[in-house]
Amino acid sequence: MTDLDATVLENFAVTSGTRVASMEDAEDERERKRFQDFVKNCRHRRRTRQSPKKVLGAIVCSVLLTLVAATSLAADPKIEHKVSIGTRWHIHHSEFDSLPFDQGDFSYLVAYECHEGMAFWQLGIDYAPDPSGDKSADYVLTPQISLIVKERFWRGGIGALKSYIASDKGDNWMDVYWQFNFGIHIPFSGRIGLDVNSYYVFEEWGKIKAFDTSDIEFGVLLNFKF
Repeated sequence: MTDLDATVLENFAVTSGTRVASMEDAEDERERKRFQDFVKNCRHRRRTRQSPKKVLGAIVCSVLLTLVAATSLAADPKIEHKVSIGTRWHIHHSEFDSLPFDQGDFSYLVAYECHEGMAFWQLGIDYAPDPSGDKSADYVLTPQISLIVKERFWRGGIGALKSYIASDKGDNWMDVYWQFNFGIHIPFSGRIGLDVNSYYVFEEWGKIKAFDTSDIEFGVLLNFKF
């Protein structure tokens, strides 16, 4: 018997008041069914607890692949390459209720930026643990790409996002959705700076007219030039 099986049997005895040594020791069909459901739920929770480790591995692999691709472009002196890490504060969107976020939820972003002239591409992945807008959601993973225009300290652009929601009800990919972002860049040195951004996400282009300032989210990104 494995440590997991022993723990499951002990927990079943505590919660049900019935002690059994194995599935075969259950006295009747009802007890066997209850024991079977209990074991299934315990193993499901165990898999759920392991899932963030798999997500972290996927994030690390994505970052490494991005850095390898960026290195191949580094020979061009007109192009600047940056890596950004940061956090984002979410709200419950009044129009876009498919998003599983609520007021005060936080997510964490890792991104690669390719700067040339007055604009840059930002390719990133965002990880939101335990979003409170959907109690069944375990985490949200959001790959995204943005084209951002820059003028001195100002930043503004548009991005496309696609979220993967891991949930007790079943994992699924959302359709592609969009965001506007506007912010400022605060340089600390020639290689390090901080972006303070505001974001407005929307599901469809036809719904932009439903813009509400209460749906604006905020975030910060610390970037490193290499």
